[in-house]
Amino acid sequence: MDNEFLSALFYTVFITTSLMSAFVCFRHYRAVGSRRPRRHILILMLTYIATLFCWLEVIFIMMNLPLAVYINPFFAWVCMMNVVLLYHFFYIVTDVGRHTRFSPFHYVAPLVLAGGLAVWSTTKSYAELAEVFFFDGHIFESSLSPFTIVYMLSPLSYTLYGIFYGVLTYIRLLRYRRAVMDYSADARCTSMEWINYFLIFLLASTIAPVLSVLAVNLGIPMWMQVFLIPIPIGLMFLAYNVVIDNYVIIAPLQAQETDEEMQKTSRLIIRSRFEQYMEKQKPYLNPNLCITDLLPDLCTNRTYLSNFINREYHMSFNALINNYRLREIDRLRLEPHRKQQSSLELIKKAGFSSYRNYITAGKQQYRRKLIPQGI
Repeated sequence: MDNEFLSALFYTVFITTSLMSAFVCFRHYRAVGSRRPRRHILILMLTYIATLFCWLEVIFIMMNLPLAVYINPFFAWVCMMNVVLLYHFFYIVTDVGRHTRFSPFHYVAPLVLAGGLAVWSTTKSYAELAEVFFFDGHIFESSLSPFTIVYMLSPLSYTLYGIFYGVLTYIRLLRYRRAVMDYSADARCTSMEWINYFLIFLLASTIAPVLSVLAVNLGIPMWMQVFLIPIPIGLMFLAYNVVIDNYVIIAPLQAQETDEEMQKTSRLIIRSRFEQYMEKQKPYLNPNLCITDLLPDLCTNRTYLSNFINREYHMSFNALINNYRLREIDRLRLEPHRKQQSSLELIKKAGFSSYRNYITAGKQQYRRKLIPQGI
């Protein structure tokens, strides 16, 4: 078997993984139904389909198929759309309750850029396109035309496109992490550690197909392309975290949560009443507790309650609830009939969803070095 065929066979793994991940998202989308928001799952499925086409184009190039030359503008479009779709997915997941509209410009820009490239390509013969597309050292023996320069710079533009959206994603992540700590007490979902891998995948999924094409044209041996193997792993990792719902989508703020409304509710809740409610009702025993679950009993709104906790206890809602859970564990350990129970049983009894979340909460409490009075 020649090297081109082996390389093409190697990249079928990426296509298979993209197809499987898209299928998993489709099944999850159907399973969720209309019970809760699911548009982000559909967008992620479309992301995997775009990724599939990216790798399919790479195989066409490796096999030196003439079709690869003709559909290169389409390749440029799906490479950019892949990044936009990933960002759109992340845009929904990290919404902080404002539910701002995703600008259609993000989708229009790739279409305009790829469309312009397609129109420009129609003015060139196949021989001219192939010479630029499957470039080698001979192309530098004469002066470069503007069209050649644009084609040669396109891999760099794809990379910059991915970096740009990676920065936008990171900015949203910082804003989201601050907001979700005041919304949910589920440490497993609010940590969003897997999003860090998402950012790496966002960049890698953009530049990997481009690097693969360059590797083929520059004659880089297939064994040196093993750096791309984490890409299919990242595809499956992302789909897995979506399927197990390892994230929290913050519910939108209600229209009645105005300044006037907050002034009314601010007279209805005081610290002593709040602490009495927490000790009596023990809502913190619910591992999936969100701040919105407390609103009916406290007759207040989310904005005011969040501000109240930040002001009175100098910590987030998440940290406050975990402090109550840590105190609950200490109380359970003192009960004689609990001595036969394992530490994990007590941890879950206190409201933590896992031992790891308990350790994380303990470390956070240690860093603060002070538990506010009254809790």
